[in-house]
Amino acid sequence: MEVGSLEIKITGKNKKGIPISPKTLEMRDVELLLNSASDLLFPDKKLREDAYIQFQDSSLKTVIASAMVVISSFTQNLSHLENNSSLSSFPKSFQNAMESLQNYVIKNGYEIFIKTSLKDSPTIKINSQTKYFVSKPILVDTELYMYGKIMDAGGAPGNMNIHLQTNDGIIVLDTTEEYLSGFENNLLFKNYEVHVSAKQNWQNGEIEPRTYKVISMREFNPAYDKKYNDKQTNKASKWMSKYKPNEILSVIRGEK
Repeated sequence: MEVGSLEIKITGKNKKGIPISPKTLEMRDVELLLNSASDLLFPDKKLREDAYIQFQDSSLKTVIASAMVVISSFTQNLSHLENNSSLSSFPKSFQNAMESLQNYVIKNGYEIFIKTSLKDSPTIKINSQTKYFVSKPILVDTELYMYGKIMDAGGAPGNMNIHLQTNDGIIVLDTTEEYLSGFENNLLFKNYEVHVSAKQNWQNGEIEPRTYKVISMREFNPAYDKKYNDKQTNKASKWMSKYKPNEILSVIRGEK
């Protein structure tokens, strides 16, 4: 496997006036650096690759090696950050990692330099003059369908919710006692299709975790249902019949 690396270099002196080095770095600082590096490289934890660390230099350079595809992707993020210092378009974990490093250098008076092993990699500098802070996201209303198994349903009056087990883990969906009482059968441990509303960050597309609200839901059988499929096909064919595919393709191709 082709390997590349992320380099994070810290320069400066600690509060006692001693130049920073691996020997003077506090354990909590190492933990912050490693957690930040992990969040920068792997904003989506489901796509995490192996990564290996090595300390270098009399100043502190942390070199983290990983798959080249990971390093290439991160280099693109650095280029984007170099051209636009705003963090708003990055995943939340990436934003939080940059803000943690920003607060760290302000608190300690250090400078941090971030780059990769690729020749075209820019070097991002973080010091007391930079402003890599997480801004308040601009949220828009959205609706989506979710599929999963209901693991829990209920709660205190005025705080009812459903715990839906999905491929992305358990997601908490707000609902009402009135809505839940409308189901005669037990909901638990059954598969459901759930129509929800939520708040979405329009800059990076992420859904705010605790903003899901149930609109409607129905029991869902993941097995192929020919009768249901035929019903939906017939329903769609009525309004699709007024469209002419060849004309639509011509418009898309710019022929009309």
